[in-house]
Amino acid sequence: MDKRILAHADALFNRKNTELMRTDAEERRAIHVEAAAKGLPTSGITMGKLLKASADALTRKMRARLYSFQEAFSESKTEPFPEDLSAVWTDCEGVYKQAVNNANQYLRLQADQIGLPPTSPLGVEEFAAHGHDSVLADFNVWRSRLGLAKVGRERADSISAPNPVITSVTVEAALQDAETLMHSSGPANALDRVHTAFQGYLERICEEASIPIKEDAPITSLFSQIREKHPKLKLSDPQASQMTLQVLRGFAQVIDALNPIRNDKTLAHPNPLLDDAEAMLAVNAIRTMLHYLDKRLSGR
Repeated sequence: MDKRILAHADALFNRKNTELMRTDAEERRAIHVEAAAKGLPTSGITMGKLLKASADALTRKMRARLYSFQEAFSESKTEPFPEDLSAVWTDCEGVYKQAVNNANQYLRLQADQIGLPPTSPLGVEEFAAHGHDSVLADFNVWRSRLGLAKVGRERADSISAPNPVITSVTVEAALQDAETLMHSSGPANALDRVHTAFQGYLERICEEASIPIKEDAPITSLFSQIREKHPKLKLSDPQASQMTLQVLRGFAQVIDALNPIRNDKTLAHPNPLLDDAEAMLAVNAIRTMLHYLDKRLSGR
């Protein structure tokens, strides 16, 4: 976690904790005053009220720690990484456990005053269990909300997944795998399957148009053959033809650049993956070519 975010979260929590300590002390004082007024300063009823007040204080303190992190990330206009979220919850648990220890020490002193045996269970954790689970639920909602926001950004950043008319079992399976990986693991994990779908699509185009290709022809050769020999890429409008020719030549260079990336930076082999930005660039480039070719060649 960025040290500046952690430092701000600590400052926010310390400020809130000062308020909570004052509130907790006032609640305990009120319980003792009420008990004294009723002539029951050392009763089991008073002990029970102190137990509940201590449990409520634990929950408030734990929730304040969670909120301090949420506010710090919000004010920094950044979102936590998975390891940040793990660190946040570990910290919240640490605050809770320390508060339990402090509450038990306080309650033991009170128990001694009313003559409870030293081995008597105080039960503060039992009282606080519901509050602990409530804070955990808040944390899980925050984490899931962050996940939804990421999905929204990925969809906004990506060109829509193609649904080609000209297809095959291989193409359909690879596109489905890619879409699943895009949403579950990100574009870097999906890139290999997008590449596989594009190669399968080009092979299917050559087959349907009776364009001769060598067995196991590389994707660059497939694209070159289609660009040069497919009759539907011969445009009658000279200006459109010239523009399309230049664009497809540019995409030929893109395809040539993607081959080593596919071998060295995807799950096709045990490699370190591309960063998401570059992976999305590659995925969007392939999807753009799929959209254009399918619209032009299928006539839809």
